[in-house]
Amino acid sequence: WDTSKVTMLYSSKSAEEILAKETLDTWAADFPDRLTVVYVLSEEPANSDWKGLRGHIDKSLLQKHLPKPSIDSIIFVCGPEVSGFYDTFSGPRADKENVTGLLG
Repeated sequence: WDTSKVTMLYSSKSAEEILAKETLDTWAADFPDRLTVVYVLSEEPANSDWKGLRGHIDKSLLQKHLPKPSIDSIIFVCGPEVSGFYDTFSGPRADKENVTGLLG
């Protein structure tokens, strides 16, 4: 039986732009010991009802929610290349040997 634990740091501009939020929230509620979803909104209006995190995913958020590098952990990075998302977190794609971004 698989006992993997997953933490998803989900960054979006606003609550309206969170894809499949209802599904993710249902899965997190159904499997609280296995799935944690942390939403971070960068452009949510200040007067909205949003109670979650605001701003951007940064090194302190990564350290708080993700495991330290080990043979037993895997970190996937997915985001828009146009904004330099991948390079920010993982470093240049051309460097296949080293992680030099915020995850480095």
